Amino acid sequence: MLSLLYQGKTEQVTSQLETTATLSAEEVKLLPKLLKLLMERQQSATDENGTGDRTTTTDTLDEVVESETWEPKREELLLAKLEERKQLLKLYLTRLLAKVMKIDIKIDTAYLDWQQRLSSLGMDSLMATELRRHIETQFKIYVPVEFLAELNLEQFSTQLLCLIEQPSVRSLSQENQPETTSIRTQNDNWWIMRPKTNPQARYRLFCFPYAGAGASIFNSWLAELPSEVKVCLIQLPGREDRLQESPQTRCKPIIETLTPIIKPYLDLPFAFFGHSLGALLSFELIRELRRQKSSLPTHLFVSGSKAPQLPDLKLPIHRLPDEKFIAKIKSFNGTPEAVLQDTQLMARFLPALRADFAVLETYFYAEEAPLKCPITAFGGWEDRQVNQEELSAWKQQTEAEFTVQMFRSDHFFLHSARQDLLKAIAAQLERHSLIFN
Repeated sequence: MLSLLYQGKTEQVTSQLETTATLSAEEVKLLPKLLKLLMERQQSATDENGTGDRTTTTDTLDEVVESETWEPKREELLLAKLEERKQLLKLYLTRLLAKVMKIDIKIDTAYLDWQQRLSSLGMDSLMATELRRHIETQFKIYVPVEFLAELNLEQFSTQLLCLIEQPSVRSLSQENQPETTSIRTQNDNWWIMRPKTNPQARYRLFCFPYAGAGASIFNSWLAELPSEVKVCLIQLPGREDRLQESPQTRCKPIIETLTPIIKPYLDLPFAFFGHSLGALLSFELIRELRRQKSSLPTHLFVSGSKAPQLPDLKLPIHRLPDEKFIAKIKSFNGTPEAVLQDTQLMARFLPALRADFAVLETYFYAEEAPLKCPITAFGGWEDRQVNQEELSAWKQQTEAEFTVQMFRSDHFFLHSARQDLLKAIAAQLERHSLIFN
């Protein structure tokens, strides 16, 4: 009935309300919202001499609302205006969720709480797999498992739109798009994904993902940071478009491989950002560049990571049997139960995640001189893995300015507090460079 209201069919809704005995239990629960919307529709119709004031006026959205079987194609979304594009994607997600979760009533975007996490919707592993498979097939994109684990519905919709609007990491490697510059090792492996040429770019920001994640977690950053900043995404083996490769299990080989690859792209001023494992890798990469007397970053952003000189007193988990390893991962609250229980998803996700924990747990810190660039450490007040004191210890790793900034979120604040994080990064870049002048 909510769908009928959004189509302006108030007479049909009124008729159904007069025979509430035919309504399902779920529809009865919606009666207060239905009555409120009905009043708004009728008032709008009166104001417009009986014609009604439709909330959407474009032909595309009107046709979508009329057709309950409509499913968008990538090309259709890209042709729509931005606001309509967002509405169409939300409507598609709403109907898809109703389908995979086997909700019989016809629901619309107003039915959902878009601030609710996907992992709390009550989907089982089969439902989560079907949702992901359907989206990937429909839009020809790759949806990281982490999106299901960490994002609320609003964030999920935003990230999907970013993937749809831009060539995905997977499509870049498969289609070899001419406007994209890509870097390969002699083994034809992709390590750095760079967006199309940006003549305004006067600065590069290299982004290193956390354990188990791929470069696509930073896709939305491409459009949300100032245009002067060219975002370059680090892609490690064993995930996303490099899924068929064996992931690295030690820090040193990663740094030794990445150092010569990244050097040609240090011709502009640049900074490193790394979250958790990514912070450690970016720190060690700077030290290796310094040993080789190469260009060095003007800023290091470390996020959700204790200082490297602090001993790791936790018991290692990377060698645990799958069942016990998954139980430990579950305790971090970063992966939804539906994903953890899905053997097919975990078979793809576990090798890289286990390898990344091996990198962290076998890391050996060697004493060297502090860095000369400023360091900003980001953390979450609710992070149970890294506390403020452990973040503050990064101060020992620089001779320059050091700053700690905390967000009201957990370990994955780079998603839940993304806008605030990006504002903080842009502000620091502006302070320590001339790129915004």
